[in-house]
Amino acid sequence: MLTRIRTIKLLCFKESMDSHIATLNKLISVGGVDKIDSSSDYDLSIIEDLLNSQYIDATAHRPLSGSFTYFHVKANLNGREWL
Repeated sequence: MLTRIRTIKLLCFKESMDSHIATLNKLISVGGVDKIDSSSDYDLSIIEDLLNSQYIDATAHRPLSGSFTYFHVKANLNGREWL
């Protein structure tokens, strides 16, 4: 049972990393994005993870009500090396 739980956790981790890699590749291919918010094609939690991991550069803005908005989002050298 414990082996199965570990396998499931590893699969979830791999799927999560695949999403992060795909997002970073997309940012590189388009040369960056001026604005990412809840109406964008990007997952905000992945953008936040990549920003916190210092794989992308962006300016984060959070209004009093609503979700984060990220401006001038682009992959940096750390992100390109990570791939």
